Amino acid sequence: YKALAFLGDRKKDSARVEFNRADDRQRRAVEQFSKERQNLAKSLEAQSQQDPSVDYNSTLQAAVGNKDFVERMQAIDKWGSYGPFVNPLATYLHGLFFLHQTGSDAEKGRASIERVVGLAPNNPTVRSDMELVKQGRIKEKRRAWIVLENGQGASLQEFRIDLPIGLIVPDSNLAYTGIALPELVANQNAYRHLIAKTGEAQINTAPLSSMDRVIASEFKQRMPATVTRAVVSAVVKSAAQYAISQAAQSNSQQNQGVAFFATLAAGIAQASTTSADVRSWIALPKEFQVGRVDLDSESELSLYSDQGFPLGSIQLPGDASCIIYIKTYAAGAFPAIQVIPL
Repeated sequence: YKALAFLGDRKKDSARVEFNRADDRQRRAVEQFSKERQNLAKSLEAQSQQDPSVDYNSTLQAAVGNKDFVERMQAIDKWGSYGPFVNPLATYLHGLFFLHQTGSDAEKGRASIERVVGLAPNNPTVRSDMELVKQGRIKEKRRAWIVLENGQGASLQEFRIDLPIGLIVPDSNLAYTGIALPELVANQNAYRHLIAKTGEAQINTAPLSSMDRVIASEFKQRMPATVTRAVVSAVVKSAAQYAISQAAQSNSQQNQGVAFFATLAAGIAQASTTSADVRSWIALPKEFQVGRVDLDSESELSLYSDQGFPLGSIQLPGDASCIIYIKTYAAGAFPAIQVIPL
């Protein structure tokens, strides 16, 4: 988004920096989360050594082996992925920008488009772009690339897993112990596609990539760390609940009811303070679509929904190719449109 903002302001040097950073961040994200998993494994080992009476590993295995957890992760697998932290649109925009530069920059753009062809082999615009690149014709005339952010991306909601109490604190009478985890929930597209008309030309946008698949890929990468943190938190809270129960029993030997209600209150407190982090970026789309219109002397492009409903007319730059960036959350809502010269 920063790169597109700079490009929209015709600050190409700043846009170049941000496109390069976006490409590099996809690579570094894999390394970052690998280190995070290693650090959590060390933390779990340290916790186990600090309190050998608690079997952290068995508790963790009970969580990931839970039927509800397994079913939810299997459902996420069906969403597919592009590889860890790979966003085909970011690579595509990287390619379009550098193809319109000179020298080694253009070669960098070619490499990005080749990569996108592998990620989205069925998209006609990407295949056509690759042919133009091979023929050296990508800049021979004005063109308008249409990028559509379609619908609303996956969001998060909470689900709970009850853990075997005996694994955490053997021979105890705890009232409750469990963890809360996030799960992905799919939302809807706004349109099947958009129709763009200019002069005699008419094209339909077509899917380039699924943001849901990108989100799912990151979600699966993060889940081991998420479960580990939840288990450690549950163990700490259960140990505190056990300490409260023991203290209540020793101070109320003549009144077992007091001890019972103290234990119950501690269990309720643990249950009420156990929650999953379900914050998510709701501005992300469900998918990205792209299309391309070759221009002659046209200065205006008309945009329509998949049902032919007019969505607006767009003024085109007269001296350059451009990206028309469109964002729409729901059918019937007028989209946000930005024209970005290349």
